[in-house]
Amino acid sequence: MEEKKKKFPMKRLTEIISIMKKHRLIHHMNPISLREALEELGPTFIKLGQIMADREDLLDPTYCDELRKLRSQVRPMEKETVKTILKNELQEKRFDFSEIEAVPVGSASIAQVHRAKLNGKDVALKIARENIEYQMETDIALLKRIVKFIPFERMFHITVDFEVILDKMLEAAKKEMNFIEEAKFVEEFREKNKNVPYLRVPLVYHEYTTKNLLVMEYIDAPKINEVALLEMLGYKMDQVALLVAQNYLKQTLEDGFYHADPHPDNLKLKDGKIIYLDFGMMGRLTEHNKALLKNCVEAILWQDHEKLAQNVILLGQVKNINESALAEDLARLLEENQNAEIGSIDLKTFAPELMNLFQKYHIVVPRDIILLLRGIVVIEGVLEDIDPNISLMEALKTQFDPASLLTPEKMKKQLIDLAQSISSLSKLPKEVISFHNGIRSGNITFQVQTSPSKEELRMRKDQTICFTLTLLSGFFLIGILWSLSSSKEIASFFTILFTNCFIITTFCLLLKIIFSFQKRD
Repeated sequence: MEEKKKKFPMKRLTEIISIMKKHRLIHHMNPISLREALEELGPTFIKLGQIMADREDLLDPTYCDELRKLRSQVRPMEKETVKTILKNELQEKRFDFSEIEAVPVGSASIAQVHRAKLNGKDVALKIARENIEYQMETDIALLKRIVKFIPFERMFHITVDFEVILDKMLEAAKKEMNFIEEAKFVEEFREKNKNVPYLRVPLVYHEYTTKNLLVMEYIDAPKINEVALLEMLGYKMDQVALLVAQNYLKQTLEDGFYHADPHPDNLKLKDGKIIYLDFGMMGRLTEHNKALLKNCVEAILWQDHEKLAQNVILLGQVKNINESALAEDLARLLEENQNAEIGSIDLKTFAPELMNLFQKYHIVVPRDIILLLRGIVVIEGVLEDIDPNISLMEALKTQFDPASLLTPEKMKKQLIDLAQSISSLSKLPKEVISFHNGIRSGNITFQVQTSPSKEELRMRKDQTICFTLTLLSGFFLIGILWSLSSSKEIASFFTILFTNCFIITTFCLLLKIIFSFQKRD
């Protein structure tokens, strides 16, 4: 017997086409008409628009700017609908809750948040919209049928497979809709920041959390950009701003796991601690991309546009790129965003313009890198509100001073190379003395040749060059490392190392001179 086919959602298809025609998306689409159409199409399309807004590597910046306006409040669910969802998700456990407020604290595209009491404790209930995942899957399937009639070439600067783009958007939205996964993100974020004394992460009540319901500690506190109120409470906002910047750099450069939506509504301050909220949108960097990102930071600090170009290319997927042209554009970009002080780049404008270069050179970078660049722009805006004198670049200088650029990995490799060179040099005095004694005792004889062969001359020349380069390289490396170091311990170590190298080299030269005089006698 044939399986009964699901009824085709013709009514919804007709509604989507009607709204697209109303806003002239098929023939006269522009950023405003697209945003208005997405808002009318409902939560599924609003979420898609929000995801699209973060893809400045693919979309025209004017569309991204307009789509970011979709991050406003969405009409909340009916009170009875909320009750039904809570009954289905909690079953008998729902009686542990009391005083569930009817009016939500916030209402977004895929969920809304209600304040409640759980056994006398203040909690926040994040409730997924009814059938949101099914609605989104249905809408995406329908959109794939009509996508060929929409002039997406106005939005995209490169040739893309729209079905693949839609599938990726759906995948990203599903991750954000799974509150069990979000609860895991909270715990991972807490673990990675457990040793940060000025950070607080809300507690998750896992026994009440389901795929469609997240129960967390509710923390009533001022937003981090309510400067006047926080100053009245005794906070020094320049210190707060520096801590926010330093921690965000830690999340990205050290942990590789960062909050991708750090706007003021998701950052609060209480009892001297910074509080992060809403962990639905988190970014994760691979070790490879984290290393490339650090290289990019160093290149920006040192104004090295060629190194920056090389690492930007390695971050993305690209074919037949003109690397020298990219380097020139990056040099211009660094110069245009250069503040008065060396290495002080205005990241708030630099990051979006860098994403524009991704478009220009058809560099498709991982979503997490795009999320990070968007997060940097957002956190820079927060820092500007808190204290205009503090920025990520200022905090970067405290983490990327010259001494900190000597990472353990680089130090280990450089010291191994240097030790090998010194070891080779240290053997020379013994070999010279042994050679000298052999001559005097008659154990070593010479075969006199009136003129050395070409091969011997070449070998002598190569040995001389090799010895000279090894010696110069050793001293050059020591000088650089010593001069860069701002640490007393590192400076002391290289002082001793430099002195030993100098003594060994001097000893070798003295022996060579003595041997030369004795040979003449």
